[in-house]
Amino acid sequence: MKRSTLLAIVAFFCLSFSARSQDLGYNTKDAGLDYLWVKDSPGINLQMAFNAKIHHSIITSIGYKEAWRPIPNTHNNEKGKGIGVSLGYRYYFGIIPKGIFLGVRTHLWSMGMYKTADNMAANSNLVIAQPSAEIGYTAVVNDLVFFSFYYSTGKQFQVSAADKSYGYGKGSVSAFGISGGVRF
Repeated sequence: MKRSTLLAIVAFFCLSFSARSQDLGYNTKDAGLDYLWVKDSPGINLQMAFNAKIHHSIITSIGYKEAWRPIPNTHNNEKGKGIGVSLGYRYYFGIIPKGIFLGVRTHLWSMGMYKTADNMAANSNLVIAQPSAEIGYTAVVNDLVFFSFYYSTGKQFQVSAADKSYGYGKGSVSAFGISGGVRF
C-alpha cells in the first residue's frame, strides 16, 4: 500500500512538472524595417518589437521622413525632412503575437522645414507629435520572419515651432504601413 501511494505521489509531481513545461507562447523580439506611407510625408523606420508570451507587443522605432505640403490656392509649398522616434503598443487577438491586432502608437518628429511664399523663402525647425490608433495583421513564417500590414489614423500637432505659420504638422493624419524583418 505504501509503495502504490509513493508511486502515485511521484507520478503526480512528474505530471505537474511536465504540464507546467507546456505553457503557451514564448517571449520574442522582432527587428526590421517599417515603411509608413502618408499622403504628404512618407517615412522609413528601423523597428524593434518586444513581444510578450501572450497577446502583447511593445513597438519602438527610429526613422527618417520627408514632407511636402502645397499651400492652398497658391503656387507655394512647404518642404522638409527630419528624424523621429516612436513608441507603441499592440494587442494581438491570437494567443501569440501574430494575426490581427489593434494598437496605439505615438511618433515624435524633429523636422527642418523650408517654405516658399510670394517669392520669399523661410526655414524653420518643427517638432511634431503624431499619436494614432492602428489596426493590422502580422504574418509569421517559420517563427523566423515576420510581415505586418496596418492602417493607422490619428492627429498630428506641432509641439514646438520657431515659426507658427507652417501648416504642416497640424490636423488629422492617416497612414498605411508595411514592416518586415526577423523574429528571434
